[in-house]
Amino acid sequence: MASSFYPTIFQHMLKGDVDLDGAEVKVMLLKDTYTFDATDNDVADLTPASHEVSGPGYERRDVSVTLNQDITAADDADAGCFINFDLTNDATWTNATFECRHAVMYIHAEGGDGNCKLLYYFNLGNNQVVSSGTFQLLDPSPQPKLRRA
Repeated sequence: MASSFYPTIFQHMLKGDVDLDGAEVKVMLLKDTYTFDATDNDVADLTPASHEVSGPGYERRDVSVTLNQDITAADDADAGCFINFDLTNDATWTNATFECRHAVMYIHAEGGDGNCKLLYYFNLGNNQVVSSGTFQLLDPSPQPKLRRA
């Protein structure tokens, strides 16, 4: 599975349940035991106890997200809303020892993982191993883009 938005995020945005502008967004790392499921809705659906990375230097990280409206004409096939992820300074784990295969961005909410809506899934391609070192999750390229239908 290639990197992708979790489809349920669009439903939450349309209903007004989620506002990315100013939302607290976090990223978590998952082991190779996780399989992407487009019906996953919140962090609890990922069964973190089974799939989330653990080890020295690991904790969920805050990341910056900005929305930028594309300035192309409305009838242009590339018109849309870009979501820029600023991960280079935020998603870094130092003095870390763990192995991960996937990363997931989510909207943090009070009340536990069942209230935290899934935003974006990163497939890292293969297992990433760090041993008493630094792991950095880089911005996706190309940047994810929401397009009008």
